[in-house]
Amino acid sequence: MSSNNTNNTKDCPHCNGTGSRPCTSCGHFGMIVVLPTYMLPCSHCNATGYEICPDCNGSGKVKVSRK
Repeated sequence: MSSNNTNNTKDCPHCNGTGSRPCTSCGHFGMIVVLPTYMLPCSHCNATGYEICPDCNGSGKVKVSRK
């Protein structure tokens, strides 16, 4: 009797299983350049430089499709 694996997931290839990726708004810097001498914290990533991976919604895992 074979057992079925109900957890058919793998590490997300877009974030390498971390659940986050470099922020696309600030380029992983955490700050946005407003003027050459003035910068503001990035509101997209809360100045962390990372955003939640939209491909796995931050879980680090994606479903594996069975054929």
